[in-house]
Amino acid sequence: MNLILMYRVILFFLFFILLNQCSDSEPKSQFIDPETSKEIKDYDLLIWSDEFNDFNLNLEKWDIEETPDLRNVGGNHELQYYVDNPSNIFIYKDNEMNSSLCITAINMYGEYCTSGKITTLDKFHFKYGRVQARIKAPYGAGVWPAFWALGVNTRIQGKGWPLSGEIDIMELWGDKEEQNFSTSELYGTIHYGNKWPNNKFSGPTTRKIHEKIIANFGLDYHIYEMNWTPDEISWSVDGYPYGSVKKESWYTSISEDEYAPFNDNFYLILNVAIGGGSFYDKIKDEELINILSGKDYKSKLKAIDFNNSTMYVDWVRVFSN
Repeated sequence: MNLILMYRVILFFLFFILLNQCSDSEPKSQFIDPETSKEIKDYDLLIWSDEFNDFNLNLEKWDIEETPDLRNVGGNHELQYYVDNPSNIFIYKDNEMNSSLCITAINMYGEYCTSGKITTLDKFHFKYGRVQARIKAPYGAGVWPAFWALGVNTRIQGKGWPLSGEIDIMELWGDKEEQNFSTSELYGTIHYGNKWPNNKFSGPTTRKIHEKIIANFGLDYHIYEMNWTPDEISWSVDGYPYGSVKKESWYTSISEDEYAPFNDNFYLILNVAIGGGSFYDKIKDEELINILSGKDYKSKLKAIDFNNSTMYVDWVRVFSN
């Protein structure tokens, strides 16, 4: 009898210790970051994130997109083709074990170039919310980093781009000379309307953070953010808004719904593109424009600054309500 009583006392004591430990230690959010904007907007509940703390890309959250062959490297006359290769997509950890996702473009022997593109298609889709990423962008000449979202329906026949919508959260274009860097011009854009060439796009640009001109966004990490509601899509950098588009401005030819195409599920994309027609009206160096718009593929590769072609992503977070 005394033995049973002793066991009960021991069990009660252990339970009491465990209970105190649980109640005394408040759960610490692994997503709190002092550099995140403190302003609470329309959405403040974290529903999805990747902090890139593992040693490899989390394939339960991301899919690695690959280009079928060199004859089909993507739209806009881009030069890269996307591969599933740890040289192009990897997790970098410094001496203090701080980690970032790295997506980098590589010149392969002067013959062609490879790069990385990851998406959350079929792994995470969302409609409305606040999306953030802390990114140090590449800024090399001819390098085009992007953090964006596409409508899930874009892969359905008859609902392709841009009928299902595109939201560009961050786009930058690398120019040739430092004083002309288009990485000092940040773009937030939506694409919608009708089939190409009757497609439409709109959105803000900025060279400033809180009235301070940024000579080159690629020299440091910045938090790029998009806030998407049924009535408006807005953009900010480091917590400072720089523009928005109202629902009265967008439409899609496949629907009479005034909220379409930005009223359905989207998925996230991170990639580093090389070259492409989008550069022509966004950079200033005429020599680089002439080379990139020419027909000689190898001459284009020579003009690209592959030494500054890596995008570092500290984290990505999606908030809803």
